[in-house]
Amino acid sequence: MKNCVSCGKSPVVCVCEKVHISDISNEGQASGSLSKKSQINLKPSRVSLTSSQKTKLKNEISSRLVTIKKCQETISNQAAKLIKEISSLAYDAISKLKHFSEKYKYLLTHVEVTDQQFEEIGHLLTKKLEQRVVGDIELNDEILLYFKNTWLDFKNLLLFKTKEEAIKYLESDWELLMEGHTQPIISIAMSQDCKTLATGSSDMTIRLWNMENMMQTAILKGHLDWVNSVAISDDNTILISGSGDKSVRVWDLNTKSIQSIFQGHTYFVNTVAITQDNSFAISGSNDRTVRVWDLKKKSLHWVIEGHTNRVLSVIISKNTQMIASACSDAKILLWDLIKKSQIGILEGHKSDIISIAFNKNCSELASGSWDNTIKIWDLQTFKCIKVFEEFQANLLSLSYAINDRYLISGFANGNIIMWNIETQKMESIMKGHGSSVNSIAVSKDGMIMASASSDKTIRVWDIPNKMMLDISQVHTRIITNIVISKDNKYVFTSSEDGSVKVWQLLHKSHQATFYSYQSADEWIRLYPELRQAFNNFS
Repeated sequence: MKNCVSCGKSPVVCVCEKVHISDISNEGQASGSLSKKSQINLKPSRVSLTSSQKTKLKNEISSRLVTIKKCQETISNQAAKLIKEISSLAYDAISKLKHFSEKYKYLLTHVEVTDQQFEEIGHLLTKKLEQRVVGDIELNDEILLYFKNTWLDFKNLLLFKTKEEAIKYLESDWELLMEGHTQPIISIAMSQDCKTLATGSSDMTIRLWNMENMMQTAILKGHLDWVNSVAISDDNTILISGSGDKSVRVWDLNTKSIQSIFQGHTYFVNTVAITQDNSFAISGSNDRTVRVWDLKKKSLHWVIEGHTNRVLSVIISKNTQMIASACSDAKILLWDLIKKSQIGILEGHKSDIISIAFNKNCSELASGSWDNTIKIWDLQTFKCIKVFEEFQANLLSLSYAINDRYLISGFANGNIIMWNIETQKMESIMKGHGSSVNSIAVSKDGMIMASASSDKTIRVWDIPNKMMLDISQVHTRIITNIVISKDNKYVFTSSEDGSVKVWQLLHKSHQATFYSYQSADEWIRLYPELRQAFNNFS
């Protein structure tokens, strides 16, 4: 679950209608002992240059060294000229004084003198010689300005007025890949093989990250508005993105290029999903429709109508036959993807439905609403079979746990509540967060949970023992998403500070950070002259 970046309100659905919904997933995993505390160690992001970039850099530096040498020669020549002129004037002044000195020394060594010399002795005995006070010599403004000149102009860089202009210059003219989003991260998805992380941002880009070397590998550009949702196919070859620009885009993860652009929605696309066989992409929008896109034919397959308000979430059953869509109209609609027909309607909530999740065998569906209830639905009868309503704050996140025997829910008051589905009772209230719990992730075995909050912390919980195992704070702004990798190793968090952070789940330590535009510091280290440009918008 996410906060609205436009109006800053929590939780997900905001009056500004810039809605950002993350699909509920219970496929995360975690294992191993989490009982020992570990030190949080920050590691700087790394950058590397391609051979093309190295050649360009070498040529540029060679040219700059020649320019610097010319400046040094000019300064030396002008200084030598001034020194010569000053030395000549000093020599003349000293020579005049030397003439008087020699005259006085002569009078000391001679008893007999000429009439003229005798007259000079008379003047000497009746007058006193003192040094005339003329003061110290100071360099005039012209000379000072000349030698204090910086001598080097970085004309291209000094034209930058914003960080976006500077980054565009670096990426286009220098072919440098700036690491990290320049605006808050809204959506996040992990590939099934745990090798690629995709993040979507209000900077209108998607960034791909290599989990093996913890480095950014590509920037996918094309969207003209916020990237509200991203999803990666099960075979790790396709990425689907939905945006406020009303489009759904399909990207090839092997070539890092656009495959298809689907147009048709008439308002923001809030959520996207992809079937396990890569046949269809599903999108939900503020235009009140769900659209199914045929990825093989690259065309619109089905327009699903029936909602009377904006569609906030879309999920697909594991057999890829059933689609569930949740809406601000307080209804959940079920659809048969194969037959292209409506299966049923789940009615009972009285306000926006912001979280839905299938159980493992897709026989039940859980839903959370702003009417302060959680409901469990039988997908054979389409009836509500369980209702949980003993809470006093808006629900923001929801997930199944421990073999579908429990539901875990996060709330705007910072509490996390564990519900026993069989007894239909509140099992435990896990307290600790100081602000809204925006997102939760539960391991596949349901034993471990990670939570992300507006208080800028993530917390790791032991579900069976109902206790907190660890707390970490590195983000500087609200944490919007949290995901557990499917290989049980890592937790990924994204934040409004524009960064994604990687946490090693077993050792509970901060592993790496995918920086936002602050990583420009690394480029400034490589190219000090860039500081001039970035100082203009810092």
